[in-house]
Formats: sequence, structure tokens, C-alpha cells
Amino acid sequence: ELKSGKVRCLPDTLVLTGCPQWSADGKQIAFIHTATGAQPQLFSIDAHFTEKAKQISAADKGVRFFAWAPHNNAIAYITAGVETQPYVNYHDGSYLLPGTLWLHDSDQGNICLTETAYPQLSRFVWSRNGKQVVFIANAPETATLKCYNRYIPLQMYVLSVVDRKIKNIAQGMDFFRGGESITWSNDDT
Repeated sequence: ELKSGKVRCLPDTLVLTGCPQWSADGKQIAFIHTATGAQPQLFSIDAHFTEKAKQISAADKGVRFFAWAPHNNAIAYITAGVETQPYVNYHDGSYLLPGTLWLHDSDQGNICLTETAYPQLSRFVWSRNGKQVVFIANAPETATLKCYNRYIPLQMYVLSVVDRKIKNIAQGMDFFRGGESITWSNDDT
């Protein structure tokens, strides 16, 4: 707290860079952490620490990434595991198992937004109006391919949070490095 200089400590098992994140209204803080060695899960706590932290997700494979919606207190998050590959002489790190996108809304609970898992799904960006997210991943039909994932083109998708429709908006393009800087225009197009 800036006024009082008081420091509050979240659990010391945070697992995500850029975590924790404040809600749009500033009343809650969300974070990913592992409780007693379990898979990483999404939690939230009120910003004044007057209540105990609440577990939001219960994903078997754990939570990889999350972001608050821009205008309300909904949170979208990705569930998926990470598979450690035997050493390969490439600079790719751990293989991201196919992931699914979820939405947590305090009124409706947790809702799966993607019926199919997307390989290499690691992050997304909310539209400014909070009705869509954009993400980069391999096509779902590539999940069972046995070739090295570097050679499978990444695609860009837009997902409507309202009706759960997904559109590939960059058919045929390859986002080799994952499009880390994707963003929306001011009019969400």
C-alpha cells in the first residue's frame, strides 16, 4: 500500500512471469500458484487481503496463462500441461501440450471456450471491448502429428467470448516466433 508503506505477501509459489494481475476495477488480484505440489492453478484474493485467497480453476493439467477482461471481472485462462522433451539440439525449451481456453465469470463459474485443444497455445490478448480474444497456436488437427513442432506453422485465431466461435484470421501465414507482440487496433478490428 503506497500510502501506509505496508507490504502484503502473496503465496511464495507463484509460477507465472507477469503474475499477479489486478482486476479492471482494482478490487481483486489474481495469480497462479501451486498448492502443496499440485498442478499450477488460478487463484484470486481481494485487494485489501480481508478474505482468504479463492481457487478459481481446478484444471487437471494446470493453468499456463491468464488475463483479466478489460471492463469486468471475468478472467480468461489457458489450461494445459508442459512436457519436458529429451535433449534436442534446438533452442525451443519445453514442449507446450495442447491447451484449451476457459472463462471464469463470477455469475456463471468456469466455462470452456474452446471445444478442441490447440497445440502451442501459450497466451492470448483481450480485445478492448472484452468480447473477443486473439491467440496464436497450431491448428487443432496437428495435435497428433509426430513431427518436430518447429515445422508446424502457427496460425492466428480470434475467439468470440460471447458465442464461442473461432475464426482463423491469418490462413496460410506462419507466426514462427509466436506473435509475442500481437495487439488490437483502437476499434477492435
